[in-house]
Amino acid sequence: MLLAGALLWPLPRWTTPVWIGSACALLIHLFIYGREPAVPRAGGNTSRVYLGIALAIAAVLLFQNLGGYAGSLQRWEASVVGGYPDTGPCTTVRNVPRPHCSAPFGFAHAFEIDQGVLSYTAQRLVWTGGILSMGNGSLFYGAPTYALFHIIGFSTWTLRVSAVIATLLSIVAIYFLARRFFGPVAGAAAAMMLGLNASMLFYGRYGSSPAGTVLAVALAVFCTWLFLESDRPRWWMAGACAVALYVATLQYAPARLTVLILLGFILLVLVLEWRRSPTGRMRGVAVIVGAAAVVWVLESVAGGQGFLSGQNEHFFYQTKFPDIVRNVCPTCAALRPQSELAYQIALLRGWLKITWTEYLALIWPSVQTQLLHDWDAPRLPNLYYGPLFLFIVWGIGCSLRRWRERPHAFLLLWVAAGTVPLLLTNRVDSHRIMLFVIPVSLWAALGIGEASRVMGQARVPRGVQHLLAAALTVTVIANDVRLLWPLQPPQATASYVLADEVDRQPGPVGVGALIDAPHDTYRNLGFVELTMLERERHDPTRTGFFVTESRLIAVKGDHDGAPPASDLQALEHLADPTLILAPAGEFRGVVTAVEADGVRVTEAGIPAFRFLRLVRLPSAG
Repeated sequence: MLLAGALLWPLPRWTTPVWIGSACALLIHLFIYGREPAVPRAGGNTSRVYLGIALAIAAVLLFQNLGGYAGSLQRWEASVVGGYPDTGPCTTVRNVPRPHCSAPFGFAHAFEIDQGVLSYTAQRLVWTGGILSMGNGSLFYGAPTYALFHIIGFSTWTLRVSAVIATLLSIVAIYFLARRFFGPVAGAAAAMMLGLNASMLFYGRYGSSPAGTVLAVALAVFCTWLFLESDRPRWWMAGACAVALYVATLQYAPARLTVLILLGFILLVLVLEWRRSPTGRMRGVAVIVGAAAVVWVLESVAGGQGFLSGQNEHFFYQTKFPDIVRNVCPTCAALRPQSELAYQIALLRGWLKITWTEYLALIWPSVQTQLLHDWDAPRLPNLYYGPLFLFIVWGIGCSLRRWRERPHAFLLLWVAAGTVPLLLTNRVDSHRIMLFVIPVSLWAALGIGEASRVMGQARVPRGVQHLLAAALTVTVIANDVRLLWPLQPPQATASYVLADEVDRQPGPVGVGALIDAPHDTYRNLGFVELTMLERERHDPTRTGFFVTESRLIAVKGDHDGAPPASDLQALEHLADPTLILAPAGEFRGVVTAVEADGVRVTEAGIPAFRFLRLVRLPSAG
């Protein structure tokens, strides 16, 4: 186990012998001890202590600077708040005509139409497209966040805190799941592994659906295993399982694949154990299948979107476009006239070559020291802390040796069946592989449980075992802090300056800003929109809106002469009472023109970021 750490040293000549030695030692162990109980059944009180430690550490890490850790919103948070400012014209904002503003959606749209919390929650029971950046449509994140906006107010903290709570609840869920089916040692280890997982901590600190999705899926797996474990399940167990499976489909789309795998696993167990299945279980399966059919019909009537559409970001749709085909398989065009089958096989091979490389980069052990979240998806390290790789392999070996036991069989089936559609998407990234943190954490816990058993047989003192566990925990925490909490987080100066200016305005205010690079789509404007909504929450007359990007481009001063009169008139109309244009350098060309028509223009801001404030002066009459 200690030598396995050398796999991560920057010493290439050590790699091969250490790999071979570690693999041989693990195989010998599994062959000799693989049929013994995986973990001891003692230690319940100690496991609860470790659960408390995991929750305490995760809570400290998650709540630390929650409201401003990234300097602005993530791009997927911005779309959750209010979407993209140039999605289309809206005619009114709180019954005030704004013909050139952008139509809000996300949380902002629900707030603008005065939708109640209960009504909003009820709408979350209808399937959406399952897109991560539309997490406002999820049940475990969107509904509680919208409620908190009404109770506490609009801020980055309230935008993110529901994800924090879901993450903490996920730690509790996986603890009881692992403890119930693998023993208290595995339960304690699973809580620590999930609670200190860098991906889990990252997704638990921003406002979107993955944290809630992990919680929903963990509960669905737990309920399904409990239902299958019981020799005489009662009807309510089947009902609880059906509800948990349905709720999991109301989150991020990858959870729906997991639900399908769970349903398939239930039917597989029923078929394989047909003669030995008690009547109660068969009736329970009938209840679950019937509930699935009813939900499907009701969702169709309610207008639920495609269950697995995923915005058509998959092989079968994307390869309809010639440009994508040329990038994936440059030689495929010559194959099509000869054989359609050869064409499709070559195209699939080229596609899998790309996605398999991305997949391996996320599951192979490595140590990353820097997190890059300036793109979608963030460039996170693999699904676990690299040195835990041997524990994970050890746990996989336990599942392979006990593949006839349902929990172990499902973990293997989950990863195997879930990998196939993942490889057929247009990219394998941290977003889409996120749910695999559950089986990976469980396998790591099984491996740690095996290590605990071996140390027990070797009569290693319990105090030394806990000291080793503490040392491992400290190294994982150190890695998480170095990765997720940089000493100097990026600061979004533009968003802070504009938000402060918007908050100062006593009445309605419009913002026209070209401050976000294409790959940072509306991260800064989303931050500003939270301030707009908070003003409006306290005083409905203090409305706010964004000017469409197309209108801003038309007047920003790229013309040889003055901007067209129609564009200037639209701009002047929006300056009633106040319009903010940023950055100032982009719009100085319109100053003279609008001032001639009775609009006062003032330049303000800080040296690093300047903006223009346009206010229509009262007419002389």
